[in-house]
Formats: sequence, C-alpha cells, structure tokens
Amino acid sequence: GIPMKDMVAACAAGKIDGQVVLDLGKKEDNFGEADVPLAITAHDEEIVLLQMDGALSKSEFEKAVALAKKGSKEVYKLQKEALKRRYQALKPELKVVRKAPNGGEQMSSEDIKWEVKSDYIHNLAAKGLRHDGRKLDEYREIVVKPNYIENALGSSLVKIGGTQVLAGVSMGVGSPYPDTPNEGALMTGCELVPLASPTFESGPPRPEAIEVARVVDRGIRESHAIDMSSLCIEEGETVWLVMLDLHVLDYAGNLFDASTLAATSALLNTRMPKYEDGKIIRESNKKLPVNKKPVECTFAKIGDTIMLDPILEEEKTMDARITFATLEKNTLCAAQKGGFGSFKEKEVMDALDIAFKKGKELRKYL
Repeated sequence: GIPMKDMVAACAAGKIDGQVVLDLGKKEDNFGEADVPLAITAHDEEIVLLQMDGALSKSEFEKAVALAKKGSKEVYKLQKEALKRRYQALKPELKVVRKAPNGGEQMSSEDIKWEVKSDYIHNLAAKGLRHDGRKLDEYREIVVKPNYIENALGSSLVKIGGTQVLAGVSMGVGSPYPDTPNEGALMTGCELVPLASPTFESGPPRPEAIEVARVVDRGIRESHAIDMSSLCIEEGETVWLVMLDLHVLDYAGNLFDASTLAATSALLNTRMPKYEDGKIIRESNKKLPVNKKPVECTFAKIGDTIMLDPILEEEKTMDARITFATLEKNTLCAAQKGGFGSFKEKEVMDALDIAFKKGKELRKYL
C-alpha cells in the first residue's frame, strides 16, 4: 500500500438562490452562484484542497468553508467505517513489507544547492523575514505598461519584481457554446518562453503553463468582467471569440498575479473590430465591454509563515500556495489552493483579508 500520514476527506458547498448550502446537486451546481470544493486532513482538520468559483462575500465564503468542513467530517466517518470493515476482512492476509532507506539514490549538485537554500529560506520565514527584505504582506515593485504592442487589439506588459508577463488580445468570430447561445467566449492560453527560465523548454504546453492559463481564465470568467452577451452577433450562430494570450518573458516567482494583472490591463484597453458582410474589420474605436477589474493575490506558506507575492526561491521552498481572485467591494470570485501542504482555516481567512486590501492597491495600476 501507499504510506499515508493521515486520511483526507472532501466535500463541497455552494450558493444557490442567495443561500449558502452543502452538497449541491447537478442542476444546482450548473446554475448556482458559487461552488466551493474543499478537502481536509482528518485529525487536524487542515485544508489540503480548496477551490472556489462564483461570487461570494467574505462572510458567505466563511460559511461555505465551515459547511464544507462539516460535510468532510461526515465523509471521514463513512471512510473510516468502510476501511475498518475492509481490513477486518483482510487482516489474516496482510503482510508487512520493509523498504530499504533512501533507495540508494544520490542528490545532484543542483538538488544540494536548493536544499541548502531551502533551509535558509525556512529559517528566515520562521523569524518573519524574507530573502529580499520585504514585509510578509508586501509586493515587489510593480510596473504596468498598457498598449505595449502597437498593432494588437489589446496588450499590456506587467513586471512584478523580476517576473515579466506580456498579455495580448485578439478577436475572431465563431460559433457559441451550446449552453450559452447568445454569449461570446473567452479562451486563455499561456506560453512559458524558454528564455524566461532555464527550466522552460519549447514544445507542447507544460503543466505549469496550463495551470497559469486556467487560474487566470477562472478569475476573469467568474468575475463576469466581460459583458459576454454584447459579443453575440447572431444568437446560436455567430459570436465574438476573445483570445487572451499570456507570454512569460521572465520568471522570478508568482506568475498568477502578474499574468492576471497583465490580462485585465490588456482587456480594459482592447479595441473591438467590426463584423460586416461576413468580414472582420480591424479599424474601430469601440472598446471591448469590460465592466469589472479582477486581480489575483497569491500567498505562499513556508512552515507556519504566510507571505504574499513569493519569489522563485520561496516558491521552490513553500509547503503550500493559495491564490484569491477578487473584485471591487471585497467580492471573492475565485480561489485556488496549490502545493502539497495545508492551511488552517484561520490562515485562509487572514490571507483573504490581505487579498481584499492588496486588490485595491493592484487596481490602481489599471
């Protein structure tokens, strides 16, 4: 079997008709206002998985997390009883298999370097300090340059410290999705340019690129920042397609926040082309209908210390990561937990408070 430190149980809460409820049915999930899947470890109840889509206030999010934790505890009881029954039946057949220590593998010089640096970062974090001297809730220097590509419909270059992301927007015409026949569509892609980091390679999209595109897309989509209904040309037949392309030019940590800031900035400055007689005409001064400004704030957990905007060294050392997408008026529209470690519920809520505060600061750049 697989050695495990604890049992993991999961459940989901959500919002339907203005009410936060546990265990949404299929229709409630499809047409509800928010969805919050969550998983906890059984004994210490720390959060090991958390995702959120929709629109929730902080109090609604707190209620959803509490309900999902309650449901997870009930699921754990069922898991525990099922395992007891199973292993009581198998007990006579079980054998103990011992494994040789270390497996005989040697660490490379690169592994040793990061192991030493990881210890250094951990020791700093335990004292409430950071490798670059920032406060735990402080961003690196931020630079936003909208309309960076002159000939693009929309573009923006964003720098957060040494991380640099270029967002470009193009538009085309196509068929709508069957479940939204009168709405346009958003498609987001991410390219990790090989020159941005020695670990990036050319070829098919890497898992890291897919994750960045997915997290950025979710934050924008769930915020309803773009008025998709106004992108309908002929209901059920023809709609505008918004293509958002993210190019990571330099990677020094925290791609999520830089990419979302670049994406939102580019969308806010996008000029919509015209569609006449089956042809796309680029010459137009009409702006893409963007009425909200979603931004994302990412936190890393190292030991018991939570820090905003992790640099590359902190990302390589972190135990867990959580990203919040927020809107004006302290609305949470998406959340994504990453990494193998866990968060206490209070740590999540404290980080969310900082995300609301820092979100206001990030929107000043847009």
